[in-house]
Amino acid sequence: MKFPVKKILYWSTVIKLVLLVLVTGVWWLLNKYPVGSWFREGFSDSVTAETGSTKGLVAVDDNREHPIIFTNDVERGEFAFQPEGGGALRAPRSKIPNRIWMFWEGPMNPVVEYCVASWKAYHPGYEVVLLNKTNCHEYLDVDIRSLRHAEESITRFSDFLRCLILSKHGGFWVDASIICHAPVSWVHAVQNTFQVELVGYYHGSTDAEFLSYSPIIENWFFACVPGSAFMRDWCAEFLRFNDYTTVEDYLKSLRDDDHIQFVNLQYLDYLTMHAAAQKVFQSHRDMYRMYLFCANCGPFKYLDEVGWGDTVRAVDHITGETTAKNYQNYTMVKLCNDQRRELLTRDDATMRRAFSHFRLQNT
Repeated sequence: MKFPVKKILYWSTVIKLVLLVLVTGVWWLLNKYPVGSWFREGFSDSVTAETGSTKGLVAVDDNREHPIIFTNDVERGEFAFQPEGGGALRAPRSKIPNRIWMFWEGPMNPVVEYCVASWKAYHPGYEVVLLNKTNCHEYLDVDIRSLRHAEESITRFSDFLRCLILSKHGGFWVDASIICHAPVSWVHAVQNTFQVELVGYYHGSTDAEFLSYSPIIENWFFACVPGSAFMRDWCAEFLRFNDYTTVEDYLKSLRDDDHIQFVNLQYLDYLTMHAAAQKVFQSHRDMYRMYLFCANCGPFKYLDEVGWGDTVRAVDHITGETTAKNYQNYTMVKLCNDQRRELLTRDDATMRRAFSHFRLQNT
């Protein structure tokens, strides 16, 4: 029997070439999109964070180099995405749930009452959940009070809470000391348009060289999809703080062992959650998709204009008969501790001028 040697050689060569093309293609795909990254976009319900521990929360190495942190420093930049404002980008719904999470422990003062009311007034179709130390366990699988550093201060407790809540449920985190002046439908538009996992603010003091990969992200307002990769990793890193006896030990570890740069961050014993974010950003560059607006061009505009040091004049601006409306052009105004206390010293009529939702009730 005669074997068709030429045909066998021909087809074996063809098969080898096909296999070479397939192997080369698979190799290229794996290098461009590492396997770990397939589960890290923040949109997969198949990845569940085990809140309360670092299991399931540790970041996977991912060396993608395309820029995926978008930043916007245009004043009132978010209104380009505001459907009610006639913006070109319209997206009434997104992967971010219409649920607003807030926290306050103890009796409410008038400023906090008005702040919470302002968010409810502008978001009638949203669920507004006001958390406290008693009811927060209903939404979590871990007792925050069992964490080593949780009871050091109410700020520390609320920082652990916001990490755990948002990493598990997604939605909007809003500090109870933020005044709302407009709906946050632009957040949904941004999420839909750019397919990001998180929308929030960064502080304007971020050095330009860090802006593209390690911005100073603010934690008083942010919104994310359920299962956000960044929120899982941020939560995991902040929980790791409990492995250290003191905050100084944790920060020293970030500086000395991980070589983290804190990018103009001050008061790190207070802003420890911000320090944890820098560790996540700098250890896993170009892993997370997010869109951040400059807080100094919106929520902090009233403080930025007075150089941050003149609390009385800043509060005068947001309550003045002729100036209050200038700051109500922004979606929100963030009151820090000093400004909140100063606002409480004003009479009720003056205080109310800082809150635009009272005008809604009168129309």
